[in-house]
Amino acid sequence: MALLSLVKIFIASTLITSSYARFEEIRSQQDALKYLAKQRYASPDLVEVSPILQPLINSVIDKWESQDLFQQDTTIQYRTTQEPMQNGTTPEPMQNDTTPEPMHNGTTPEPMHNGTTPDPIHIGTTQIPVTNSYQQCEADLSQMVEDFLMYTSDKNSNYYALMMVDSYGKLPPGVMQGHSQWIGLFDQCLNQTQEHTQKNFGAQYCIAHTITKDTKAPLLSVGICVPDSCTESDLYVLMELGILELKMKNVVAYASCNKEIEYNAGAISCLVFLSIIGAFIVAGTGYELFTIYGVSKDDPLGFKTLTEEPDMTNHENGVQIRPTTGARGVHMMHAEPGNNSYINSPTTLYNPVSSSANPSINGSAPLIEPIGIHDPPVTCSGFFKKFILCFSLVTNGSKILSPKQGQGSLHALNGIRVLSLFWVILGHTYFFPLTLFSNPLQIPDILGRFSFQAVGNATFSVDSFFFMSGLLITYLTLNYLKKDGKLNWGMFYLHRFLRLTPVYMIVIYIYTTLTPHFASGPMYSAVFNPNPVGYETGISYCQKYWWTNLLYINNVYPNDLMQECLGWSWYLANDMQFFIISPFIIYFLYHKAPVGIGICIGLLLTCFGSLIGLTISNDLEATPFPQNASRENFLGNSVYTKPYTRISTYLVGMVLGYILYLCQGKVKMSRFVALLGWLVATVIGLSVVYGLYGTLHGNELNKGATVMYITFCRFAWAVALGWVSFACITGYGGPVNTLLSWPVWIPLSRINYCAYLLHPIIMMVFQYSLPTLIYFSDFLLIYFFLGNIVLSYSAAFIFSVCVEAPFMALEKLIFQRDRSV
Repeated sequence: MALLSLVKIFIASTLITSSYARFEEIRSQQDALKYLAKQRYASPDLVEVSPILQPLINSVIDKWESQDLFQQDTTIQYRTTQEPMQNGTTPEPMQNDTTPEPMHNGTTPEPMHNGTTPDPIHIGTTQIPVTNSYQQCEADLSQMVEDFLMYTSDKNSNYYALMMVDSYGKLPPGVMQGHSQWIGLFDQCLNQTQEHTQKNFGAQYCIAHTITKDTKAPLLSVGICVPDSCTESDLYVLMELGILELKMKNVVAYASCNKEIEYNAGAISCLVFLSIIGAFIVAGTGYELFTIYGVSKDDPLGFKTLTEEPDMTNHENGVQIRPTTGARGVHMMHAEPGNNSYINSPTTLYNPVSSSANPSINGSAPLIEPIGIHDPPVTCSGFFKKFILCFSLVTNGSKILSPKQGQGSLHALNGIRVLSLFWVILGHTYFFPLTLFSNPLQIPDILGRFSFQAVGNATFSVDSFFFMSGLLITYLTLNYLKKDGKLNWGMFYLHRFLRLTPVYMIVIYIYTTLTPHFASGPMYSAVFNPNPVGYETGISYCQKYWWTNLLYINNVYPNDLMQECLGWSWYLANDMQFFIISPFIIYFLYHKAPVGIGICIGLLLTCFGSLIGLTISNDLEATPFPQNASRENFLGNSVYTKPYTRISTYLVGMVLGYILYLCQGKVKMSRFVALLGWLVATVIGLSVVYGLYGTLHGNELNKGATVMYITFCRFAWAVALGWVSFACITGYGGPVNTLLSWPVWIPLSRINYCAYLLHPIIMMVFQYSLPTLIYFSDFLLIYFFLGNIVLSYSAAFIFSVCVEAPFMALEKLIFQRDRSV
C-alpha cells in the first residue's frame, strides 16, 4: 500500500508540473532548469533560502503587497514571520545580550550624506550604530531581493538574482547523519559579477555560522551569496535581526566572507627568494650540461656522457669517496629516514658517515652508505663554479633517483622509513578533513571497526622514526669513535642544525606567505587567512610562533598542539632534543659501557614515571579516540608531544645500535630462537595496535590497565620493531627483509624528509579548495590516500632536488669539509 501511495503521489506531481509547464515555453535544457528554479523558489518555504534575508524579504513584500503584485497567484505566500499564538497575540522578540564584534576597519560610523546620523539598530539591549556601509549593504540586498521576487513572479528577467539565491546553501539530505554545513555553490556565486548583475554591485560568497552562546558549539553553517558591498559586520547585524525574528534562544551568529588576499611584502619577498634559487638552478644545470658533459668527437651531442652513469665512487677502507681533489669521503654522524645516510626522522637527510669500521653484515646487507648528495666535479675550479654546481639538477636528481647504495647500508631501514611515512599519511588522510565530512555521525561506527584500528593507531608510526633515529645515531657514532677515537662535537651539532633547518624554514616561509594564493574555495580563504579577525589560523600561528620552530622548542611552547606552527613538526623538536643529549650517552657507552647503560635505564624510568604520574593526575583515557569530552586521552597535549613522555622509543633504538656495534652483525641463533623472536614481536605489535578495540565498544579499561597501556605501549612497539630490524640486519629476516630491502624504497627514502614536511600542506590545500563537502567512505578516502602519496612524493622530489640537496652541498662547500664529524 505504501508503494502504491508513492506511485500515486509521483503521478499527481507529474500532472501538476505538466499543467504548469503548459504556460511556459521550454525550448532547451536551460529553459527547463530556469522553470524548475522558479517553481522551487516560488513557494511558502522561501525562508529556507536563507534566514539571513528574512527581514529584508518581509520588508520588500510589505512594500509590494499594496501594489497587488502577487494577486496573480494567491497560493504563493512569501510571508515568513511567526504565526500568531493561540491567544491571538504575537510573541515578543527574545532579548539577545550578545555584543556585536567591532567593524573590521575599526572606524566609527560615518554620517549620512544629508548630514544626519541614522537611528541605531537595537538588538536586545545592545545598540548598533548604522554606518554608510550597512546602509549600502541593506540597499543592495533589498535590490537583489526585489529582483529575485520579480523574477519568480515573471515581472522581469533579472536572472542574476535567481543565480545568487540559487547559490545559497539549503536544507540537504543527510541531516540525520550530521550534515550541518550547507555550503551552497561557491563558483556560481562569484560568477555573478557586476557585468552579470548590471547593477552597482557584484556578488561575494560568505558562510553564515551559528553557534551556541555559552559553549560556542557549532550548530549550522550556511553558504550565502550577497552583494560585495556587505561586510562581515553588516551581515552580523542582519543575522542577529534574523535570530530575533525567528525567536532562537542561546544562539550567536557571525559570518566569514571569501576574500581575495593580496600579495603582501612577505609573499613578494618569498617569490623573489624562490626566483633567486631558480636562477641558480638554471645556471648550475646549464653549466654542468654544457661544460661537464661537453661535446666531444665520439659524442657530438653529449648524450652518451649524460645518460651513462659515471663511476663517481671509489672505496677506500669501505668509505665511498668522490674524485675531488683532497676528498677522502663525506662522513656524517646521523642518519635519517631519507637514505641510509639520513637523519632518522621522516626525512631525506644526506648524512654520510665514516664506515671504515663497518664491515658488511650478512653479505648483501651492508650497513650505512656514506654517500654525499653532491660534490663539485673535479673539472671545476674556483669557488663560484662550485657554488653554482651545487644547484645542478643533473647531479642532484641522479643521486636521488639512483637505486644504488654504498657499502655499509642498512637496506631494511629504507622500507621501514617509507612504509612508516605511508602510515603517517594514511592517518592524516582520514583525520585531517574531519570538519569537512557531510556524514560525521556515521564516523563513530567506522572508527569502531576492528579493521580500522590500524588507521586509528597510526600515531605509532612516529615512534618508528624515533626508534630508527636512536639506532642510527648510536651505531654510526660508535663506529666513528672506534676508528678515530675523537669527535668534533661542535661540528656534530652544527651539521645537524644546518642539515634540517634550511629546508624546514623555507617550508614555513612558503606556507606562511604563499599558501593563501595557491587555490580558492568555500572555506579556503578563512582557513588560510593570514590576517584573521576574531579567530586564529595555522598561518597566523606561524606568524606568532615560527621562532619556536627555529629553536626546536615548539613541542613545549606553545603548549597546545593546535597552536603550533606546522603542527605536525612537533616530531622534529623532539628528535632534535633527543639528538642533543645523545652524545653524552654514546660517550659513556663507548668508554664506560655500564655507566652508559645506567643512564639509558635512568632516562627510561624517568619516562615511565612521567607517564604514570600524568595518567593518574590527569585521569587520562586509554583510547585512540576521545570517548568522554571532559577527559583527555593519551593523545592529548599533556603527553603526546612532550620529550619526557616520548624518549622511551629513542632509547630502545640506542640500545639496539649499541648491540649492533658490539656484534657487528655476527650473530648466530637457532631456527627455534628466531621463530620465537618473530612470534613474540608479532604478538607485541598486534597487541599495541589492536589492544584498545574493546574501549570503543563500552569496555573501558580499569585504572591499572589504563596506566599500564599508556606507560608501556610505545616502548613495547619499539621493542617489536627492534626485533624486526635486528633480525633483518643479522640475516634472520627472511621474506620480511626481502620486502623491506626492496630497491624501490631507496629513492623514496631519500625524499622522505621533504614528503614529511609537505604532505599536510598538500592535503589541506586540496581539501579546503573542494567546492563541496566530502562523504566519508573507505573507498573514497583510500583513493585520496593513494593520491596524497603520489602528490606528496612528487612535490618532495622537486623540493629535494631544488632546495634540500643544494643546501646540503653548500654546507659542505662553505665549511670545506672532506668529511663531516
